[in-house]
Amino acid sequence: MNMRWAGFALLLAACVSAPQPHADRHRLATIHYQLGVDALQKGILPRAFAELMEANKLEPNRPDVLDALALAWWARGDFQKAEFYFKKALRHGAGAAAHTNYAGLLNRLGRYAEAEREARRAIADPRYPNQHLALLNLGDALFGQKRYEEALAAYREAASFAPGDPRPKIREARVLAATGKRHFARAMLLATGRRFLPRRDVVEMVVDALVQMRAKEEAKELLGEFIDRAQSDEDRAWAKDKLLEVMEQNR
Repeated sequence: MNMRWAGFALLLAACVSAPQPHADRHRLATIHYQLGVDALQKGILPRAFAELMEANKLEPNRPDVLDALALAWWARGDFQKAEFYFKKALRHGAGAAAHTNYAGLLNRLGRYAEAEREARRAIADPRYPNQHLALLNLGDALFGQKRYEEALAAYREAASFAPGDPRPKIREARVLAATGKRHFARAMLLATGRRFLPRRDVVEMVVDALVQMRAKEEAKELLGEFIDRAQSDEDRAWAKDKLLEVMEQNR
């Protein structure tokens, strides 16, 4: 047995066999929480739920655990349960990160005015280290309300907080396209894709945005450049399939 999991099993057995002091329960709940978040980030949902539910059992109503459970339910596609846990986390004192995550869910549900409120609550906390994420959600909420100039300002502020994140530029291009600046939007997307070559995740986001703008030639151009610079056979194969998919669309 892997030593990491052996130690975990011993801790769990001790927890079951005898009542634990509060400090020990907190420590064990934290271990389950961390394992659950790690599984969630890797997309291993059954493991994530098992660990997070155990953490919640050991230390009920802990805000960070409730927030993570909300994200797990969101990943599973159950938006109703995700909202339930976000609201519960906030009732029990969750901070800016939970407001940001809840804003993302509300945007996904098309409830843009509510999403704006949650995003602004996150931004209002100057201690929050991921301001750019809250600003991205604010921009999405404003865009959904067709408040394009305000959305543009939010995306640009997000870019100033996180210049290494391509998402603000991709979102900014969406606003430009919506306001009639389609050529500028296409050029911005192509420049963003080139800046982050050979990152497959960024190229995929940019190509999808270009296709939505009916900029197939720019999408094909970027995929061709990615194929030339791909760092693995798997990435190269993905790009070739994506290129065929783009070429087949709207034939």
